[in-house]
Amino acid sequence: MALSKTLSKIRLRARDALHGGRVALTHAVVDSPSDNVVHCCLHKSGSQWIRRLAKDARVFKYSGLRDHHYQSSMAGGHDPRPVNQRTFDQPFPVRTFVTPLYIDYRNYVDIPKPDSTRAFFVTRDPRDIVVSWYFSSKLSHRLMGDLSDVRGTLSDLDQTSGLRYSIRHLADFGVFDAQRSWLESDGDPTVVVVRFEDLIGDRSIEAFRSLFDHCRIAIPDRELVELLETHSFERLSGRPQGEEDPHTHFRKGVAGDWRNHFDESVRREFDEVTGDLIDALGYQPA
Repeated sequence: MALSKTLSKIRLRARDALHGGRVALTHAVVDSPSDNVVHCCLHKSGSQWIRRLAKDARVFKYSGLRDHHYQSSMAGGHDPRPVNQRTFDQPFPVRTFVTPLYIDYRNYVDIPKPDSTRAFFVTRDPRDIVVSWYFSSKLSHRLMGDLSDVRGTLSDLDQTSGLRYSIRHLADFGVFDAQRSWLESDGDPTVVVVRFEDLIGDRSIEAFRSLFDHCRIAIPDRELVELLETHSFERLSGRPQGEEDPHTHFRKGVAGDWRNHFDESVRREFDEVTGDLIDALGYQPA
């Protein structure tokens, strides 16, 4: 059974590569009027998943935008600055899809950029960010920066203490402040805020259609469906959405998992550190 599943995954990945997932195209069918599209986000909000989508040849085919990952030129491919302290005084290369960019709204606005730039920020229930970061940092993420020390600390703590540590660590790294800052983008026609929960939910096709329309990437509906199928949780993980493997990057693929891990002491810690963030973002308090 295990061998059969492995062979099936290999065949699917080969088919995906053949039909556009990793084919290098030299010319686009349609050039987007957006000289840059910028994918802004936080850690543990599906950033690497969306980067996979942006790198897919089907996106280039209907945009003419090549993916640009600014951190690839940094030591270890890692930007050590807190999320709310990441400034850029030079523009990103034109005709690129910049992905991912972990940043707050004010520092995004200050980046020199063409007037035609379109950006989107992917937000997520911050309680799910905490849980995802905890398991990733403890068990699955490749070691970079201070993660080796963080992993050692988390390995010495029980889950409740580890989650409380994660809340404080994320706050110190500027994650919650950065997330709150994107509320200020309301009224900016070049920016749209999208929920991770909508991108993985039952209406994901409609959510991505709206997102691509904002970015002015005219990918046809049929190819949009194929794009999302190619990069679905089931296809990438080899498991149904909701089936957990805490030792992999694609751990569970669902929203609201924080309810399975927050006890009363973790809830108190979260509320003390983040204040009214849940209400401000419009998530349900429980």
